Amino acid sequence: MNWKKTTFIALGMAIIHCTQAEQLETPRLRIPLMQKAPQIDGRIVLEEWKGAARMERFVLRGPKAFPGEASFFVGSDGDKLYFAVRSQTPPDGIRQRAMPRPGNNIAVTADDNVEIVIIPDMQAKNLKILHSIINNRGTLYCQGNTGGNPEPWRGNWEVKGTVHDDTWDFEAALPLSDLGLAAGTMPKESGFRICRTWTQLAGGHSIQTSWESAKAVFASRDFIPVVSWDEEAPVVQHIQLKDRASNGYDIRMSIYNPGKAPIQVKADIQVKPVNSQPGEKKADLIIQPEQTVVVDCQGAALDNESLATTLKVSSTDGQKVYYSRFFVWEVETEGPIFSSGNEADSDRLAVNFAYYPSSDAILLQVNTGSLQNKKAVQRVSAVLKDHSGTQLASTDIPLVREDLYEMIWDIPDLKAHSSSTKQSEYSLEFNVDGIPNGKIIRKFVRNILEWEGNPLGKSETIVPPFTPISVNGNTLQTALRKHELNSLGLWAQATAAERSLLKEGGMRLEATTHGKPAKIAAGKLHFIIKNPERVETLSNFTIGTLKAASHAKWDYDGMMKWTLTLNPSTEPIDSLRLIIPLDNAQMTLMHTCTDGIRINYGGRTPEGEGRVWDGSKCARNSIVGNYVPYIWLGGESRGLSVFGENDRNWSISNSIPCQELIRQGDTLNLVLNLIAEPVTISEKRDILIGFLATPLKPMPENWRKWNMWSWYGNSKIKQFDWRCHFLGSCYYWGAPSACLDIYPLYEDIRFWQELGKTRQSGQKNQAFIDEWISKYPLPGTKGSTAYDNALKNYVNHVNGGFHIVANTKDPLSDPVMFYTNARGVRWDTREGQTFVNEWYRHSFIQRDFKWLSGVAYDLDPVDSFRDYAMWWYKHMFTSGACDAIYWDDVFLNANFNMVTTEAYRLPDGTIQPSTGLFNMRELIRRTAVLQTELGRPARNMVHMTNTAIAPICSFASMNYDWEDHNGFNDFQNRYSKEYIRALSIGRQFGNYPAVLAPVSGTPKQVAWCERTATGVMLTHELRWTDSRRKHYWETLLSFYEFGYGSKEVQVHNYWDENFPFEIDGPDHSSIALVKPGKTLLMICDYGGGGEYRIATAAQATDMESGKVSNSRNGILSVSINNHDYVVLSLEQ
Repeated sequence: MNWKKTTFIALGMAIIHCTQAEQLETPRLRIPLMQKAPQIDGRIVLEEWKGAARMERFVLRGPKAFPGEASFFVGSDGDKLYFAVRSQTPPDGIRQRAMPRPGNNIAVTADDNVEIVIIPDMQAKNLKILHSIINNRGTLYCQGNTGGNPEPWRGNWEVKGTVHDDTWDFEAALPLSDLGLAAGTMPKESGFRICRTWTQLAGGHSIQTSWESAKAVFASRDFIPVVSWDEEAPVVQHIQLKDRASNGYDIRMSIYNPGKAPIQVKADIQVKPVNSQPGEKKADLIIQPEQTVVVDCQGAALDNESLATTLKVSSTDGQKVYYSRFFVWEVETEGPIFSSGNEADSDRLAVNFAYYPSSDAILLQVNTGSLQNKKAVQRVSAVLKDHSGTQLASTDIPLVREDLYEMIWDIPDLKAHSSSTKQSEYSLEFNVDGIPNGKIIRKFVRNILEWEGNPLGKSETIVPPFTPISVNGNTLQTALRKHELNSLGLWAQATAAERSLLKEGGMRLEATTHGKPAKIAAGKLHFIIKNPERVETLSNFTIGTLKAASHAKWDYDGMMKWTLTLNPSTEPIDSLRLIIPLDNAQMTLMHTCTDGIRINYGGRTPEGEGRVWDGSKCARNSIVGNYVPYIWLGGESRGLSVFGENDRNWSISNSIPCQELIRQGDTLNLVLNLIAEPVTISEKRDILIGFLATPLKPMPENWRKWNMWSWYGNSKIKQFDWRCHFLGSCYYWGAPSACLDIYPLYEDIRFWQELGKTRQSGQKNQAFIDEWISKYPLPGTKGSTAYDNALKNYVNHVNGGFHIVANTKDPLSDPVMFYTNARGVRWDTREGQTFVNEWYRHSFIQRDFKWLSGVAYDLDPVDSFRDYAMWWYKHMFTSGACDAIYWDDVFLNANFNMVTTEAYRLPDGTIQPSTGLFNMRELIRRTAVLQTELGRPARNMVHMTNTAIAPICSFASMNYDWEDHNGFNDFQNRYSKEYIRALSIGRQFGNYPAVLAPVSGTPKQVAWCERTATGVMLTHELRWTDSRRKHYWETLLSFYEFGYGSKEVQVHNYWDENFPFEIDGPDHSSIALVKPGKTLLMICDYGGGGEYRIATAAQATDMESGKVSNSRNGILSVSINNHDYVVLSLEQ
């Protein structure tokens, strides 16, 4: 089919006349099962999809519809679910680069794709959420979540897509058995979020669109469209929005009765244009069996006019809703939707390179696979030239596998060359001999930056409250922990907060050779460095006849990096396992992290005997196999973390997991299968493993009297003695981007200096601010919508920054914190253009860097980036404007750079990425050292949502969690108590715990959601940073009025061994504030509500209602509704 050429203007700019209730209304369907399954052949035949519901247009979740024409379908025959999407394509067709592979391929997210979130049973107690992203090739990215716990899930999708006549037809089927449902047993209600990602849009960007209008986290139940399965329901399809021959709207809905009895329905179509006359069509209908009735509504509208449209079909009494949807769209919009095309010819060479300044190396890659005459290729080579054309080096590029020429090329020092020649531009000339037009030139720059190689933050300075390392014999002591080492440099015992963590003599290696246990013979452990700041040990030993060694490097926070070296041998080794026997009684909680955020497990340690867990249970994005980079096991404070970059130099088996948990009585063994299948070590192998016991350090002094950012807390709660003020975007401190900069516009630190002056005087220099804003490059032309909106945004942020810092004179009691992004950076700067390949986590990038171009989630803070960051952090701290750093996005992320990271190529050619754990740790550690060098307290914050990683959180003082849910879902459904204790309370790290915790919905929904949050947060001592949550803050204020945070009040958490109350009743969390003669007790329901019985003889006053209750026979009874809470004042 041929789509009419549609155009649009900046989306979301039009005024939308609709109520909040309309915007937040969740789409609903009630449909019967399909009588005949459609054929999944990539050709949408409307008759085949007659029994499925149909929707028109995807929306931008705002609720503005995306102008690209699209229809989508959903249905089931009781055996499978069926989905179809028909959508408009760009001139060059859709992007479909990601190829199918056995595991997830996250590259599919950069393609045109269909994204489907499925909640099989909306009424299940442990809600199952299944998430799939699929491109036209059937390439998959899948994740699952049950009861709030991420899990690996991969649907057995049947997928077929075709592109024809400017149209992409996509069809997919999924067995109900993959959802945990038996065939023919449909739940009452299911949830489906169907989305379409469009690439190659005008302006060069991509966009994600969805079925529903309200904003919510994709993999959640909030606002997810709901489908009820009802054999007596009709099938409603929205079949048309407009008549292409006219300029108005012509909305049509078909209602089909597939049953054997007539169905009575009422249909309602409402259209509310911004300026034109509204239109409405209501109809009461009786639809006979096998009859289809079409209801339509026509009217006039201006081309660029927004039309708020509501479609509804229900039973005549309104009790059953068969179809309901609200969205806003335009009949004809302005400007092109897609880019004009001109994609590269399919016969071109694929030429890529990556320049690594710190290594004086270039990764060269030429792929001849798309050449029609690729057999004619005779030689592939490269020449490096400077700006004057002088040749600096040349090389042949070897063929490494079919069609792929690749090498890492050591080149001359371009920093020295740029310095001597005063030029920074270079070119690479690729030559493919034997084909026409076989010469391709790529250019890059090597700027010289003044911050390169600086020593800031690299001194052996100990950051308080850490203490010097103490060594006595083979016992090594750090803050709160003691480690007894064996002859391999591993831990014979680890004592954390005065309790032993290990059993059975501690960590050990076990090996087999020739089918029998191999003897491991070790000599004496040698301490080769023994300083207060760092310690190193060395051990030589044998595994059978194989010679091995271990080299351990200790940092003063207690982290040990242990490198096992296996030397070449002619004798094969069958297996090698590192066994860590843990005290099962203390390992009640578990947290694992792979390469991503919002996919990581946190909660109760799996129960049972034998193997209770292995790495295959973890969701992942790009990691190949089942290796897990971070594992922590423990309790609310004590525990042990084991971690690494990837499985480099392990010997992996498809049948034996890399890591597994095996419970044997009172011992929980964490087993690392370093060699899982027989191998002969032909060349030296180094295997790096990190260990870190918790707690890392004490909680900050008086941390309960700290306030993070909230103006409500700063102004209303006078008991706070440390109030942090947050500039929560780079805009606030003068940068031109929201989250990609670490210095102000044009590297002009006068902005910071003016902020520092305002901190002391309370007055802002408006003349300077106006001058500053006048220099900000604005998009579009003056007076345009884009120009005016950008100007307003920047003016508000800049003035807001000065307002926030006014009268924050004392950095010890009123510190100012600057937002930065640990995974974000700009490429259009001098440093970005030079170091892009060192800092970017992907192998290659197109070097077309426009103003403010960069990445928000794809930076790896390697050593050269840390030099850059420290240089500017020092300016922040010494300007008088900034006292602390906030890092966004400290999660682990796959890095495919094989030159400067531990990433490596697997035998099948796939790159096994590194994850950046040690780089992220060093960024935070080095900053803390820098602050200590400057004589300042290191009180920085990491945004660690779903990634509470001990070595990363160690040198921070504050954690920021809970950006992984939105909407109005009760907080008890968002986070289990075990999840919170494993990730969010900060006790394992000695870090103050703050949370973002966004909520949205109708006022009634938000009010209740806020109440559930209040109970959950306060019983876990979490600080909400949202000033708008008045109920939370008023309840917290009552704590402070009681004396919370003072020396006379003891705080008891429900997980404490000495918790002073026995509370019998449904599942709950609680906290007790105790002072002589009086107690404040808060109980938060987690178990569906009911009666709670508290063992106490005290009289109780409900702090909200004022109701007084007396105990009977030493038992006080209170009733709490589902997910509600009560605060009781108890007096003896």
